Amino acid sequence: MSHIVAGKRIHEYCFNGLSIRSEIPFSEVRENIIGSLAGDTRQITIKYGKVPETLTGVTYSNPVISISATEALIHIEGTAWYYIDGENNVTIEAYPEVPEYAVRLYIFSIVLGILLHKNDIFSLHSSCIKLNDGAVIIAGQSGVGKSTLALGLYRKGYEILNDDISSVFLNEDKGPMVYPGVQHLKLWSQSLEKYEYNPGSFAKLRDELEKYSFPVERNNEHPLPLKAIYFLHERNETPIEKVELRTGMEKIKRLRNHTYRYKLIRHLQKTETHFRLATGIVPHVPFYDVYRSAAVPPAAFVDYMEEQFSAL
Repeated sequence: MSHIVAGKRIHEYCFNGLSIRSEIPFSEVRENIIGSLAGDTRQITIKYGKVPETLTGVTYSNPVISISATEALIHIEGTAWYYIDGENNVTIEAYPEVPEYAVRLYIFSIVLGILLHKNDIFSLHSSCIKLNDGAVIIAGQSGVGKSTLALGLYRKGYEILNDDISSVFLNEDKGPMVYPGVQHLKLWSQSLEKYEYNPGSFAKLRDELEKYSFPVERNNEHPLPLKAIYFLHERNETPIEKVELRTGMEKIKRLRNHTYRYKLIRHLQKTETHFRLATGIVPHVPFYDVYRSAAVPPAAFVDYMEEQFSAL
């Protein structure tokens, strides 16, 4: 859905638990579903404009991000400044002649991550697929193969609910639920070539990177109950091994280690909220570590994971 406000076209979206009114059109998200989750989601506005050069009362700062009690300022050199005021207002000041796809890239990553933390939505650095009537999260450190696995599962008919950031909230009746997110996979050229795709057929995420946006079709746009979380790890030994985590402390540690930009939690004053949400997730779903060698072919790993899903 889109409409004109004060001479500007406003686009409306709903993803990752956020209802968004944006001056920037998002090709990676389906429009016209703003009402589907409006009762559960937080309202966000995104617009172009001037941003402050500095913040007052900064509690944390590095070359990219500055954070104060109520604000955040993100500077991506050569792309844009992103100013987050409170929990729900984003202003973007882009560099001259920067393509809009480059600006959007950081809306779907660091800006989204901070908004989720500010709005008390648990966010895991992970991919997520639809499995029957539920959702399965596949978490892991950067480069471990989350998106490559998701691509293989997508090719076998699984719907992709999230890539990079999965949003989880607690439902009193159904337990942890996962919100659908952006409808694309972020894939390196090597991952595409493993499945015999030509990287040149897809849009680059950034001109200087061999990483591409792979669009995915999805029918489901409603939150689904979380069925399991798998944490991927690489090791030299073969074969593939799955180990279930048994203790609450092990599970909480995994959630903390795989929270999207967990280091920002304390500076956003969300430590207690994060712990409360984590402890709410832990009793409801199984957690598994999955160890595999880089020598395992992607298709074989997809088959292995599909076998694991059959037991859920």
